[in-house]
Amino acid sequence: MKEKKRLHIFFYWIFMIILFVGVLYGQQLVASMMQGSLSTSKFGREATFEILWAGLVLLVVLLFKNKYIFTQERQGFFESFQYILPELLLSGFFVFISIVALIINGNPLDKYAVFNLALYCLFIGIVEEFLCRGWLLNEFLERYSKTKKEVLLSILCSSFIFGVVHFINIGETRGFFETLVQVMNAFAGGVFLALVYYKTKNIWVVVWTHAVWDFTLFLSQTNSLGDCLAATPTTLSIALNIVRGLVLILAYSLFCLWIYRQTDIYEKEKKSNMDWLIGVGVALYIVGLLFIQSPSTDTSLCPNYGRKKIESSYEVSYFQYDHYALEKDPIALEIDPDTGAVLLKNTDTNESVFLTDDDEYREFLLIENRTNFVIMLQTSWNVVYYGKFDKDSIQGDKVYLEKIRDSLNRTVVPNVVTLGTIELENKDYRYPLMKTELGEYLYFDQSGKLYLDAE
Repeated sequence: MKEKKRLHIFFYWIFMIILFVGVLYGQQLVASMMQGSLSTSKFGREATFEILWAGLVLLVVLLFKNKYIFTQERQGFFESFQYILPELLLSGFFVFISIVALIINGNPLDKYAVFNLALYCLFIGIVEEFLCRGWLLNEFLERYSKTKKEVLLSILCSSFIFGVVHFINIGETRGFFETLVQVMNAFAGGVFLALVYYKTKNIWVVVWTHAVWDFTLFLSQTNSLGDCLAATPTTLSIALNIVRGLVLILAYSLFCLWIYRQTDIYEKEKKSNMDWLIGVGVALYIVGLLFIQSPSTDTSLCPNYGRKKIESSYEVSYFQYDHYALEKDPIALEIDPDTGAVLLKNTDTNESVFLTDDDEYREFLLIENRTNFVIMLQTSWNVVYYGKFDKDSIQGDKVYLEKIRDSLNRTVVPNVVTLGTIELENKDYRYPLMKTELGEYLYFDQSGKLYLDAE
């Protein structure tokens, strides 16, 4: 065999210097990004946890002698793209749509939050794919892979477990029907990823596919990059979610059938060319993904705020009292000694109403200005009730108090740690303020619109 021409040692030496400098510079750049984002921007805690979790999973894989995930013969990374290209292209399209929506809505991307989100999704992909495809699927295949039917059954069983695990989202971010559809989609998507992995034996291809898809879903929550709460789904949203889930399952099934037909599990099996399945599958996939935006608006509540830099000097104050009262007007907020709930009270008539139906609250605040007063009640990290009322309209009967309570606006916010006020220089008005866990300031302007101080 003819020996390949070697690069002159001098040029190879120059190449290695450039390579080392590039690696060191890249390491410093990534470390700087992580230091500036993991602790101060959204998804920092989640990304940190997922990185540690991924390290533990990889350690367990190696300790249990599953090194074949890394060492087994596999197709090249880019060679395997033909099986996942439709999903990656569609994911890229929806990422583009989400970024355009962010810009149109006046909410420019926080580069650190996007960096954290990318890390978070990447390590979700590493954790779930190494567990569910790298370990779980391979365990089934080692024990039940004597026939083509057993191989397919192993793929289905491992994917079923992957889907059922998603039931843990009930009560956290989704209702029962949304979670059920997510489980169905995860099962179908798991079969797809399992077949891709079986075909290519390349774990990094399915890790990348999983990560890109999760990134697409998170980024589609345009206002907050993921700070959303589950809402009570309407009948229409439930129907749309079910239809979307069924369409995606059908699309995934066609993808799976196409890959299955292209794969020789044994040499004696004959290939069947059914490339038309991939076209139909992509068409159905697009139809299913078009439901990403519409049903989520009914079943998720996301913060909706603008970004405005506070140009002038200002003073921030925080209050954590159990009793607030206006100076000259008979309106007060206090804690009911019997139930522990927050009472809205008229101190002249002693008429009172509960601000919420239960005693669950984190903090409450009554802010007095010259011609109006503001009520804020925080019931959870992400939910604040807000209302502004003119002093001229104050009445002494219970009907007026109930009217105030019923007119409070329920607002979804990023994780809020405390309530307070902000007073701008040369402004005779105290704005309701919320400080988030990231140290950001959210405030309501005089018209009631919510803004984030975009420093």
